[in-house]
Amino acid sequence: MLVLPRKQQQLRAKDCKAVQPPATLTPTSAVSFTLGAPSLMRDLHCTAFDAILGLSLYLLGFGLLPLITSALSEEFGRQPLYYVSIIGFLLTHPMAALSQDIRPVLVARFLQGAFGSTGVVTVAGTIADIWSPHERGKPMSFYSLIAFAGNAVGGMAGGWIEVNSKLGWRWIQWIHVIAAGVYFLFFVSAVKETRISVILRKEAKTRGHTSEESGSLAQSDVQKSLREMLYLSCTRPIVLLLTEPIVFAISLWIGFAWGVYYCMIGSIPGVFRTLHRFNQGQVGSVYLIMGVGSVIGFFTNMYQEKLYQ
Repeated sequence: MLVLPRKQQQLRAKDCKAVQPPATLTPTSAVSFTLGAPSLMRDLHCTAFDAILGLSLYLLGFGLLPLITSALSEEFGRQPLYYVSIIGFLLTHPMAALSQDIRPVLVARFLQGAFGSTGVVTVAGTIADIWSPHERGKPMSFYSLIAFAGNAVGGMAGGWIEVNSKLGWRWIQWIHVIAAGVYFLFFVSAVKETRISVILRKEAKTRGHTSEESGSLAQSDVQKSLREMLYLSCTRPIVLLLTEPIVFAISLWIGFAWGVYYCMIGSIPGVFRTLHRFNQGQVGSVYLIMGVGSVIGFFTNMYQEKLYQ
């Protein structure tokens, strides 16, 4: 088993905190778009179905791209994937904000979900890189708290932005551009590579040795062809899903839970506007309950970790 270099161990808390913002920005973008639906429909003369389709396509992109990027992060490291993810996420929001028709907005939403997923999914890989299995519970719990809290932040912010007639759905997109841009500047200076095989390979090249000559890589980290890694990354989840009952059962439950979760996200605006006569800002504030639930789950997991240890 490869051991993280001491220098990287000392910086692991810093690196882990520095890569958390994508886990907040991605769900924030998903939820805030839903709150901007009224001004979107007025501005682009589209239907409510078109508006909710923006959320669905976002989730579709979020689910598809990690099948490829997970293999790329193993081969080329986490840092390049973070760069591509943040830049792509940043650029697709102006694409939506400047659109004069619903179709470019829907394309942009798919791309936002695709690029946003890379940052979110790769965080779990970063945590796995710098913590041993028995140490991962707490950082993963903190990561989950940040991710789910993003829905609360996005809902509240998007709702009150939508209330302001001078802002609306376009400014929801521009604010994400600003947030992603600020984070990118921070990321460039703060986050280093954490994928151990990539670190060792770079060190070997610096010293004028190949990976095999350095003797530092475990057998499991011997470099595979990119085509093989992409093939395995795309097919292995499907094979496990169809051949392993435990994987199928857990996936069925997780899929159901996420389906209910995002159905709730999409239905909250209609329910509270129609039945309770909330304005859009008040509807957005309802999403704060998700943040409360995230905090409860976080402390519950801390107690579970204490029992585990």
